[in-house]
Amino acid sequence: MDILYDAPWWLCLAIVTAGAALFVSGNRRRQSTTMRAGAAIAVAGIAVALLSYFVDTDVEIARNRTRQLVRAVIARDATTLRNLLHANASFQVRGRSTAEYADGATLAAGATAAAELYHVESGTVVSMDAQQADSLITIRMTVWSTQQATLDRPMRTDWQLEWQKTADGWKLFRIELLQIGQQQAGDLNVRFPR
Repeated sequence: MDILYDAPWWLCLAIVTAGAALFVSGNRRRQSTTMRAGAAIAVAGIAVALLSYFVDTDVEIARNRTRQLVRAVIARDATTLRNLLHANASFQVRGRSTAEYADGATLAAGATAAAELYHVESGTVVSMDAQQADSLITIRMTVWSTQQATLDRPMRTDWQLEWQKTADGWKLFRIELLQIGQQQAGDLNVRFPR
């Protein structure tokens, strides 16, 4: 069913093209049944394209909220962060046994404080892979960011986020920092504001 809501552009184009070709073929041979079938197929292709464009799947919602999260951290917007986070959201560095932040309010405050501490100036999501298992969507993403600490040279970080479906919609439940540059995050002495 998700293929209807997340149809690739080439599939919609192929359906419309097939319908148009059938319509033209029927028109040349003056076969009204073939023309109607071609028109119906073309309209179905357009309907799938519109449905795919206007209806967001759960994965698309999680992807959009992930981008919104990155923008909120860069802007140091704690209100938007709190709205995206589950009340019990946690942040952990992979390889460490304890969470850096264990609730949504502390995490939102810590993220904005970390962005300020490291003078993060920009961030761009360059890749994002999402997997859904019922009411949980796991996203692995790579973000290139610039900050004064690296003399404005772009730095790569890899993250894993877990979005959970709640009564209030999709909320970010867990964030894990996987890698900074070419090193595993747990191997580095990275500090986070309290």
